[in-house]
Amino acid sequence: MSAKIIDRHITMWLNGDEAAFKYIFDHYYPRLLSASLRPIKNHQDAEELVMNWGWNFQTMATR
Repeated sequence: MSAKIIDRHITMWLNGDEAAFKYIFDHYYPRLLSASLRPIKNHQDAEELVMNWGWNFQTMATR
């Protein structure tokens, strides 16, 4: 996915389009999960960490 597409979705998300955040999160989820698994080593805990990060990031950025 090109940087222009990501930039466009970030702009859409910051303007209130929650579907744009889902698009971005879904795109980066595999990388975030992989990075989380390195130190955590437990798949379920790593998934929970990534999902919590996504929820907190979305909530924080839309305030």
